[in-house]
Amino acid sequence: MNSNARPPREKPFIPKPPNTPRNSVPFNNKKIFEKNLLNETNTDHLDDILNLTPSPRPLSASLSRFQTLPKIGTKPEPKYLIGFRLPDGSRTQGHFNKNDKISILLEFAFEEYSKIEPSNCLSNFTLIQMPSLVLKELDQTINSYEIKDKSMLFLISKDQAN
Repeated sequence: MNSNARPPREKPFIPKPPNTPRNSVPFNNKKIFEKNLLNETNTDHLDDILNLTPSPRPLSASLSRFQTLPKIGTKPEPKYLIGFRLPDGSRTQGHFNKNDKISILLEFAFEEYSKIEPSNCLSNFTLIQMPSLVLKELDQTINSYEIKDKSMLFLISKDQAN
């Protein structure tokens, strides 16, 4: 015999996928699992599976996560980045809506300053915008004072503002 001769080629084994869907087989019970493997030729098991297998998640739960999304076509309200120069010379910044009141800006700046100087009172301070616009009307909005995005406001004592 020829030493280079190859043995006859056997037909390769190609496994067939199981007839039973994966989520219908109870893997935690070995006897039922083996019984299902032996009965894979059963053709009406699809009806049993479709009627008995619970859905992975209730429909109401899958829809509830989309209820919090904004409606398509609505743009989120733009946030303005406002910088603050505090009386001690330090700086801070925050994001605000254009319809936020000046009182919110003043409270934010004062809270940041009170972390450094805790003995002060909010009523002793005011905000100014350069060149020399004192923001006295605390119930007015950022938009009404025409404060633009990335503006700088100064927190000063009312004594210095006069």
